[in-house]
Amino acid sequence: MPLPLERRLERIFNAAKNEQNKEPQQEEFWPKLTGAAAMLNHQDNTEWLWKDAIPQGSASMLAGQPRAGKSTLAFNLALAMSRGVEFLRRITNKCTTAYISVDSSITEMKVIADAVGLRPTDNMMFHCGQVPERQIDWLFDVIKQGQIKFAVVDTFQRFLRIEELKDSSEVTRILDPINRQAEAVGCALFWLHHSGKSKEMISNATSALGSIAIKGMSPYYFEISRVDDARIFRSDLRNGQNFDGTYLKIDRVTGWTVMAGTSFDAMVEAAEKRIVEFLGHETEPVTEKAMLDCVELRRQLLVRALRRMVKRGDVDRMGYGGRKDPFRYMLAPQLMPAEQKQEQYRE
Repeated sequence: MPLPLERRLERIFNAAKNEQNKEPQQEEFWPKLTGAAAMLNHQDNTEWLWKDAIPQGSASMLAGQPRAGKSTLAFNLALAMSRGVEFLRRITNKCTTAYISVDSSITEMKVIADAVGLRPTDNMMFHCGQVPERQIDWLFDVIKQGQIKFAVVDTFQRFLRIEELKDSSEVTRILDPINRQAEAVGCALFWLHHSGKSKEMISNATSALGSIAIKGMSPYYFEISRVDDARIFRSDLRNGQNFDGTYLKIDRVTGWTVMAGTSFDAMVEAAEKRIVEFLGHETEPVTEKAMLDCVELRRQLLVRALRRMVKRGDVDRMGYGGRKDPFRYMLAPQLMPAEQKQEQYRE
């Protein structure tokens, strides 16, 4: 016997109500594989904030020992991006930038700001002081509010408060959602992090303190180290063009970080200082062999340094070269200590 009309209408109503109250199911991620032709025809649409070094929405890191120059370099890079000007001979894409320092006070950061010539009109924003509550939520809130495309966070461990830096799973668990969110909002995060003291680690650009996962979760990884008071900059980038042992200096006029050559150039410059110090105590011309016996330098460095100093007129060279009349060197008069000049005059 068919149900009464009233009962059938009630069933239809309840079925419609249940369907309406169902939670929408998330679409399952089930990608198709890409063929070789599609792979070869793929166009690189990377939007670089810093040409061939940092793309938009990326995760990047600068590691270095304390006082190696991390903050100065990062501040300078953010300032260059805010103006859309070249930095370290690579163009930048003009955008709003931010420098978030939980490692330095605003007084300390102002020293850097004054040195590099920060202007009131620069499109750069700051936070200096303690770590905010719910720091990750806060970070992406200010990024969205300020439409920031490049954010320096100084320093990595103090801001994120990762207790077990050597725990790869812990590091990955924390960084993976941050990296995904940065990509989603189109902001490149630039973490500053401390590095170890191992020379072997420094030479391989893997010296960030903690788990190797820290570098693994930073596909655009940079490092600054000090070698004989010279700052050497290198990178290990997933895409783009690496900096391979670049010698950095501070321009005395602008206060900006500039490229001064290669790491070998830095070693030659350090060798020149040692040569000046050694020759400053000599009253007679000295051969290369005598210098090698007294100055701890590789022959290649000594020869290159001497050639440059002779060319500049900082060192006088005598002799024709060879076994019978080897080259001999003395400091040029303008570099001689006063005592050495007096001694030479008496002779």
